[in-house]
Amino acid sequence: MAVDLQTALDMGMSEAQLAEVRELGEEAAWSLSTAKTGFPVDHLRDGSTETYWQSDGPQPHLVNIQFPKKMAITHLALHVDYRHDESYTPRTLSLRIGTNYHDLVELEVVELDQPAGWVVIPLRTAAAAARAARRAEALENGEEPDDDDAADLDAVVRTNFLQVAVVSNHQNGRDTHIRQMRVFGPKRSVALPGHIPHFGTVEMQQFAILR
Repeated sequence: MAVDLQTALDMGMSEAQLAEVRELGEEAAWSLSTAKTGFPVDHLRDGSTETYWQSDGPQPHLVNIQFPKKMAITHLALHVDYRHDESYTPRTLSLRIGTNYHDLVELEVVELDQPAGWVVIPLRTAAAAARAARRAEALENGEEPDDDDAADLDAVVRTNFLQVAVVSNHQNGRDTHIRQMRVFGPKRSVALPGHIPHFGTVEMQQFAILR
């Protein structure tokens, strides 16, 4: 699904940054752990923030995104709205990668605090995350961080399978609402040093199947 400029701006991307990435979701098979009748997986991809997927079962609630081949993924974007969904709003997300359901490993845990709109999550390898932590520590200590232009080469996550697990909701809610979800990768077949796009103004921090 192509991302229009207004949606990109809402995500914190500039027009130039939008030109650097492509949305990968149409190349994947999407499946869910559960879905309440009338709130299916299609709602994650229908382009409307007025509709949503609603789970219907115990946590964690899973969105499975399976590609036919290994893909380079730079960002995951999801639209969630605490103002409307309250206790249905995800609080803790676990992002997992692998080749199939049986070998998934946790990439990172993301905590959301009453989000209202698009949340864009950069996906980084463990090595890239460690470098970022060291760089932040150096800056905090008033030191000059080591610059390694080649470091971006291993910063991109490459995987066949991305699983988004809603581990907990706000207000200890049980079922969850997610209104939209997008997966981005570089337009280049290989990410070049310094060319992994950074979105600028983003808040950071039994299967139904869609193909």
